[in-house]
Amino acid sequence: MTNFDNSFIKAIVDQLKLRLNRSLTKSELDAFSIKRSGIAYEMIMDFISDEQKSKLEIEKYVEAVVEENYK
Repeated sequence: MTNFDNSFIKAIVDQLKLRLNRSLTKSELDAFSIKRSGIAYEMIMDFISDEQKSKLEIEKYVEAVVEENYK
């Protein structure tokens, strides 16, 4: 992975920890550590950084990403 990918993945994981107020599980870390396009990283960050989204909405989003990762 490139520095670009690693930087975005770290930012996403840090933002999720902040918004969810907890550590991520191994399956959550695995799901959000996949290499993606720049636009995909931005879309994830936009969603999880949106202050209008509740903790529950973000939890459901995380569950959906994990579920999709294990298909």
